Amino acid sequence: MSKHNVLWIEDGAFAEMSQMSAPIYVSGKYDLVIAENATEGLQQLMREDKEFDTIIVDIRLPPGDDETFLKLYYDRNESKVAARLGLALLKRVLKDGEKNQILPHHREAKRFGIFTVEGHGELVDDLKALKLENLKVFQKKETNSKDTLREIIEDIRSPSPGGEE
Repeated sequence: MSKHNVLWIEDGAFAEMSQMSAPIYVSGKYDLVIAENATEGLQQLMREDKEFDTIIVDIRLPPGDDETFLKLYYDRNESKVAARLGLALLKRVLKDGEKNQILPHHREAKRFGIFTVEGHGELVDDLKALKLENLKVFQKKETNSKDTLREIIEDIRSPSPGGEE
């Protein structure tokens, strides 16, 4: 049985590692790769040697060293909250993927989930602009939710209503 490849783009992933990712590792079903900023997330999605089945993105990410992400970050007064670089990353992958050499299988919206402190209502216009208003998984971060990451992965992997995978 091959493992399900998961990319988690989250700047606090290593801090949350023991609580949130322990159920992932214990299950033995997943290969979890962590990117801590928007640039690392983009680099992982451009890899030719790794196909991610599930990609979970935080909205408040630091920029890393990509010029586009840095400019947006500095234009928004060096604020992760205002810059919303997770949304900028999603735009580059889902809307501008071909010109950014994102591999085709990573441009499928059904592979993505959002896991962030913002509520869905705060992001609804942004998600509509990305054609993600019906995103399969949008999870607001809560305290003491050790199985949340595993549940998000399983929700993304489960068939959509109507039998579509």
